[in-house]
Amino acid sequence: MKTRAYLRVTSDTLSAEQIVDLLGIVPDRLWNIGDFRPDTRARIKEANNGITIESGITKNDDIDQHLVAIVTRLTPFFPQLASLPKECETRLVIVFYSEDEYDYNPEVWFDSSFTKFLASINAGLWVDLYDLREKTEMKHEHS
Repeated sequence: MKTRAYLRVTSDTLSAEQIVDLLGIVPDRLWNIGDFRPDTRARIKEANNGITIESGITKNDDIDQHLVAIVTRLTPFFPQLASLPKECETRLVIVFYSEDEYDYNPEVWFDSSFTKFLASINAGLWVDLYDLREKTEMKHEHS
């Protein structure tokens, strides 16, 4: 199973550049309303302004390592994150990519210190699971 974790801050009224100015952090990605999402086959336009801040480690690392890495990366910016205006929505996004039948049901558990961290920066939690087994199976059938 591959894993990704990142913080996403969005706003309908503040531009991505204004969010960056408020936080004082260099994001891994930023966009404004109407920008096209990169790396997608469909030409999807962004519906809001926002930034992402990645954990900074590889997708092969496990979820615990991603959470430690993202909290460590965000800690210097804690005061700014905690005081973002109400126009901003902050959420931690965790994505699991399942590539075989053995890792389809990941165990997801967060300790109280992590949930307190999220609450202290007014962040929600979003967890996605992408089942890539069909694509993997199709590749093997056509090989």
